[in-house]
Amino acid sequence: MKTLVIYFLVSTSVIFFTSCKKSKPIPPVNNEVEIRVKNTAPWIFYDCTVNPNGSAYNYGDVRIDSLSAYKTFFKAYRYAPIVLTMNGKIYSIIPIDYISETPLVHGKYTYKLTYSATDDRLNIELIKD
Repeated sequence: MKTLVIYFLVSTSVIFFTSCKKSKPIPPVNNEVEIRVKNTAPWIFYDCTVNPNGSAYNYGDVRIDSLSAYKTFFKAYRYAPIVLTMNGKIYSIIPIDYISETPLVHGKYTYKLTYSATDDRLNIELIKD
């Protein structure tokens, strides 16, 4: 009986120590992206608000052919809801959804906003900085 107990303790110890391997620590993933707005329209943007992930940020006024400062977001996509006033009218880009879209990887980006006079509409283009 004493031999059986010793055998049990030894085999349990072997199984315990060989099955517990130390795993390498996983570094935290940094998904934060920095986004700024570029105005290529013929008018100043007033109250330019961007909302890439449910947390809207107002970039304020963005002059013609100018860039705003960067704002850090936890997650963003190649396009986002944008609302602004220019030439006395309110313009917006309102995406329906992000199905099949991949979030942007960590880095700096510019939402280049252009104006189409043909259909009186605001357009967005993503630029990786």
